[in-house]
Amino acid sequence: MKPMATTDKAGNLQVNVSAVASSVTLAVVLWLGATVQELDKKFPVLIYRVEVLEKQAENRREQSSALEQFSLKNGVDRSELIEG
Repeated sequence: MKPMATTDKAGNLQVNVSAVASSVTLAVVLWLGATVQELDKKFPVLIYRVEVLEKQAENRREQSSALEQFSLKNGVDRSELIEG
């Protein structure tokens, strides 16, 4: 791994922004993972509810896609299918 900071011949500090950003990103990801685990221990219903909402959103996308394909295949306006 590259050093986060070095000094040049004149003694000026040279910061490796990429290395710093990588370290910060890793720290945030690890912290978020630990936070989610703690939330799951304290509020398992909350995590379950998020999973349910994600599944519902996925189902809506699939239904919308199927409706769009049906309307295109049969030459029917999608809004007519939704209203009727």
